Amino acid sequence: MTADSLTDAQKTQVKALADAFTQAHQAQLDSLRTIMQAANAARQAGETPDQVRAIMDQGRAINESLAPARKEFHDNVVKLLTQAQVDAGCIPPAPGGPPGGRRGGPPPAMG
Repeated sequence: MTADSLTDAQKTQVKALADAFTQAHQAQLDSLRTIMQAANAARQAGETPDQVRAIMDQGRAINESLAPARKEFHDNVVKLLTQAQVDAGCIPPAPGGPPGGRRGGPPPAMG
């Protein structure tokens, strides 16, 4: 069972949650995207791992501020799924978050 195992209705509901999350947090997501692009450019330009890490660290506070909203997104998505889907790791990650679900491995533990 994968994220593709969601029903069409579930996919529509998850998309609505993702769209609402993106709309509510667009500025932070744009900032994270810019930081990731800068880190990738630095990596491609031959910068040291420490220099790339310093760029990535600029997004830490943004990621931390988004953590409660990502948890809320996760919790709302879980409510839409069956227990079998949850057990199989079919939980799509919040937009702009770390990989999870089908493509990125099992979802992170949400304590």
